[in-house]
Formats: sequence, C-alpha cells, structure tokens
Amino acid sequence: MTRLPTNTGGVSVTINGKDGFSYANPGQINVLAPPDTATGTVPVAVATASGSATANATITQASPAWFTYSTGGPT
Repeated sequence: MTRLPTNTGGVSVTINGKDGFSYANPGQINVLAPPDTATGTVPVAVATASGSATANATITQASPAWFTYSTGGPT
C-alpha cells in the first residue's frame, strides 16, 4: 500500500497534533486531514525551513460521494 506524504519539499502540516497528508509548491499548500481528526476547533501548524505558524481551524464531518448529472436522461 502506498502512503501519502506528510512532508513535501520541507513543508509539514499537523492538524490537532497529527500529521496531515500534504503537497506543497512555492505558492500553495494542499492538505488532507487525517481520517481520525476530531471535529470542532483544532490547531493547525505549518512548518517550513523558513519558520512555522499555528492557527485554529474548524473541522466538520463530511460525507463525500460520487454522483452523476446528465441533461440527456438517466445515466
């Protein structure tokens, strides 16, 4: 099984003290929260070679799903 990266290009993110799965480039950081992250207000910490920052974020439950939409009838 392939594991998602928790450190990309020297950038790491923790959400409520747990490693987030991240991808970073010079202008953007994309983070996927760990599946067992608590809901509510949690601390998010970003660390880079230049320094670190912490802020609070609100995490809510989500129910992702695939759906289709067609203007030409049933799919």
